[in-house]
Amino acid sequence: MSAGKPILLLLVVASLACRTHGAAPAAAPSGGQVITAGQIARSGARNAWEALQKFASQFSFQERSGRATGMRYRGKSSILLTESPLVVVDGAEVSDFRVLQDIPAADIDELRVLSSTDGATFYGLRAGSGVILIRTQQATPPAHGTGSRATTAR
Repeated sequence: MSAGKPILLLLVVASLACRTHGAAPAAAPSGGQVITAGQIARSGARNAWEALQKFASQFSFQERSGRATGMRYRGKSSILLTESPLVVVDGAEVSDFRVLQDIPAADIDELRVLSSTDGATFYGLRAGSGVILIRTQQATPPAHGTGSRATTAR
């Protein structure tokens, strides 16, 4: 074995470890289906779950007694991967899709829905059923010249 091979193997293993242990992607994903705050407001949706039901036809939604119980990517699936899409809110992965019912529609700046292929590019195998990216109003930087500075009491 030459001297260069162990280093290359170490880099590959380190890269895979970062991908599988929740490391955020280096660049923000682009593409996919974008649902804007204006579209959500015009739809009458009260929360992120309802907005996705109205606009994201690539998912099937299940409810019982008005509460979310299931969400599946339509199309091919895997017996090895989760059926629910990966949910990312303001850059943080959320472990349970049911949190979508707790995000008020008025707080959403943008919803972006990535297919399983596009999602896997950025998030690896845990995005095998697609990715739902939510950017809230709080995470959106203010327009140039209109920002305010936050202060904290000490």
